[in-house]
Order: sequence, then C-alpha cells, then structure tokens
Amino acid sequence: MTTKVEGLTSLQKAFEQVKEDMTLSLSRRMAASGANQIKRRAVANAEKLGLRKSGALISNIAIKRERTPEGVAQYNVGVRHGRELGRKYRQLEVGKSGRVRTTYKNNPFYWSYLEFGRNIVARASGVKGTGSTTYTQFLRNGRIATRTKKYGLDGLVNRRRQATGRVEATPFLQPALDNQDEVIAEMVKPLNRYLKRNKL
Repeated sequence: MTTKVEGLTSLQKAFEQVKEDMTLSLSRRMAASGANQIKRRAVANAEKLGLRKSGALISNIAIKRERTPEGVAQYNVGVRHGRELGRKYRQLEVGKSGRVRTTYKNNPFYWSYLEFGRNIVARASGVKGTGSTTYTQFLRNGRIATRTKKYGLDGLVNRRRQATGRVEATPFLQPALDNQDEVIAEMVKPLNRYLKRNKL
C-alpha cells in the first residue's frame, strides 16, 4: 500500500533557503516528523477500534527510513511482523511433523487481515482427489505457453476458491492519512525551527 501526501508545493520557497549541506538532513527530519504524526494517528485509530488484544499490533506500528537515491528522503509507516521483528523475538519450535521451524514472539502477522479484510477459508475437510487449472506464462523467448497445475481438492488452493464468507476490513493505517494538512503542518515545524535558528 503506497500513499503520496499532496500539497507540499507551498514548502518549496522556504526550503530553497536551506543551505545545500543541510538539505538532506533537514528533509529527513521533516519526513520523519510527518511519518511520526501518521504513526500516532494509526496507534490512536487501532486503540479506538479495540485492536489492543495482546498489545503486539500496536507496539509494532513503526516508521522505517528507506534507502533512496541521493536527495530523496522517504519513511514508511507500517506494522513490523515476522522477520522484521529481528533476532530478539526469534524462537525455534518443533512442529507436529517433527520439523523445526522459526517463529517470532509477539508477532502481529494478522495486521493485514484487519487492514484489508480477508476471506473465511474452511479447515481441511478430508475430501480426496485432485483438480487442475490452466494458466498462461510468458517465456523469455517471447512466446506464450499454456501450463496446467494440479491441486488437491482438500488443499488450501481449493479451499480458498470456495471461501464461505468474508471478514470485513477494520483499517487503522489508511485512515491515519485522512487529514493530510496535519501531516504537512508537522513536517513544516523542523523547517521553521531551522529558518528561525539561522535567521533566514
């Protein structure tokens, strides 16, 4: 999910007064200020919706600075989950089959189900047999090949096709961007402090 904040053109004239060696540092501070405002609103939305079950979801709403081309500052707001939680939360478990698998403590893997909704998929029913589906694939030589793929009638692919209903979304991230003026106002604060400090 990618959302762009519009209305930043009004900052252009003021930003042109910033010294060249400070532009990246200041732009990062401005982007981080806006991202923190969105994060605070997302946390407030999640709490208002009653999503504080274990606390894992809300405590993992975070901002992350992305690697970008020179002169661009970008922060993403989202929910840390799975591998992103890091080694501190990693643990090994032995499954029913005897295989060792990696899991993570306080892992809000379910965040996307809440944000986007999900289909209700039945548990394995014990139905035997297989089905098949066809699909097209573009080959490297430019040709198109038609492939056939088999799946078990009791497998997850088939059960997803026969979803019995849908759990509607309860978004908490997207509504955090509803009032973009507040985000822009928060981004302006570091710029104003810089201009005031340097008497520009």
